[in-house]
Amino acid sequence: MEFVSLLAQAQKLVGVSAADQYMALTLRASSAWPEALDTLNVDHLLDTYAESLGLPVSLTRSPEERQQLRAARAETAQSQALAEAVDKGADVVQRLAQSPLSGPDGARGSVLDGIVRLLRQAVPGAAPRPVAPPPAPGGEHS
Repeated sequence: MEFVSLLAQAQKLVGVSAADQYMALTLRASSAWPEALDTLNVDHLLDTYAESLGLPVSLTRSPEERQQLRAARAETAQSQALAEAVDKGADVVQRLAQSPLSGPDGARGSVLDGIVRLLRQAVPGAAPRPVAPPPAPGGEHS
């Protein structure tokens, strides 16, 4: 056990007030200049704050644990963003496949069929192939 004098404790608490003021100023400044947040080392600020209050070290996570949590959070966010993009893409493709289109040559099909025909025409050497119409709702499956 370490004995800390009352004077040393009071000096540490002065640091807490300064940290509060610094954090408040940084947050106010960030509303006009978002890059102000880049100056703040939040981990170090919070560690120093806890130490100044005399809190046990066991209340905070180690830098390694913080990194693991942040990496997991970033991976989850990336997976969610990818899933949302795939869902939106699938929705667009479905709408294109269900949107009727009559071509200038009288060909009928969906907007998706038209896009596929245009792409095949744009790719040199690609043999034009007929696009099978989408199955009718409730139709038989082969």
